[in-house]
Amino acid sequence: MSPSQNPGPADPRPPRIIVPGAEPDAAAAPRIVLPPGVQTAEDAADGLPEYPRLRPLILMPVSDGERELLLVTDPLGVIPGQPVLSLEALALLQLLDGSVSIADLTALLMRENKDLRMAGVVRDFVAELDRLLMLDSPRFEAAYREARETWHQLEIRPAACETRSYPADPAALRTFLAGHFEAAEAQRARDSQVVAPDPRSRARSSSWAPSRRRRCG
Repeated sequence: MSPSQNPGPADPRPPRIIVPGAEPDAAAAPRIVLPPGVQTAEDAADGLPEYPRLRPLILMPVSDGERELLLVTDPLGVIPGQPVLSLEALALLQLLDGSVSIADLTALLMRENKDLRMAGVVRDFVAELDRLLMLDSPRFEAAYREARETWHQLEIRPAACETRSYPADPAALRTFLAGHFEAAEAQRARDSQVVAPDPRSRARSSSWAPSRRRRCG
């Protein structure tokens, strides 16, 4: 046996905790393999919820001409911008109601796909949703609290609906508002020209009804 084949000293490093699907390391010491989806110390440190719950968000299907996507809109405005997810993620998103654990999600996908790497895929997907502030989690609560505190400290608050409900440019906004005022005045003028019914016509109709009943009687 050559020197390179002689067994070296025992690896002093402590055993590592890994999840199925990770690349094996031949030189590593014996490792503990957790059941699929079990929360690791890294997940706990990141505040990743064991039972992920999707926040109330608006998911709109869109297409870029080649792919079907989901455009995410946050009614609270905590998420910066509008993230885009693959439409295939919708089936998994519908399961994130807070009653299904990451372990249960992993087991379900592994039964359907027969792939041990699903454990890492599910955890990474949930972690990405949490980083995007799409989950009801401690990370979102901290971001929401910071956004509220920052908002209340503003002396001049930015317009939330500009460019969506009205123009942001002052000159364009004046033209926009003037158009609405002109339309309101035109409608008011049309309403004032409506001819009111003649009161005498009501009197004639009321006097005609009894006479008709007398003739019929």
